[in-house]
Amino acid sequence: QQAAMLLLCVLSSVLLGLTAAQSDCYNVTDPEKGKIDYTGETFKTKSGRICQRWDSQSPHAHKKIPENFPNKDLRENYCRDPDSFGYPWCFTTDPEKKRERCAIPNCADAANAQADAPTDCFKAIPMADGKVIISYGGSVNTTVREIPCQKWTVTEPQLHDRTPEKFPVLCVDTTA
Repeated sequence: QQAAMLLLCVLSSVLLGLTAAQSDCYNVTDPEKGKIDYTGETFKTKSGRICQRWDSQSPHAHKKIPENFPNKDLRENYCRDPDSFGYPWCFTTDPEKKRERCAIPNCADAANAQADAPTDCFKAIPMADGKVIISYGGSVNTTVREIPCQKWTVTEPQLHDRTPEKFPVLCVDTTA
């Protein structure tokens, strides 16, 4: 099961690529007025701080409450842009930092990055029994949500037996 979790980390980065990230990106609807459209469920800032709930006044008091912005989808503690800053942001739960931009890409930028991404990083190898083996030779080392992948040479916190010593033919890059 833990090996499956490690594999999921790799596959989510490699196979899903930016397509999955684009489902969690924002669209600019009016660049002159700074209006965007974002209704995803990201609740962390670029620096990793957890967002404060929009209906909470602690640790930061504010007027950006759902009642004052009924059409801005101020649910839970999800990143939003109720006052047209031009990007998703939130109030943080860190008493020392009131508000911060969220780590959500602009969909247009994500689409351009996908178009520029190399297409020869992985290939599907069909087997005689009908199964397909995915061979990947790229250097992605984070998930689409920017969570660092565990090194193949390390067996903690996720215990696994997919070490370079046991699978030398896979040419695993141990530096990533």
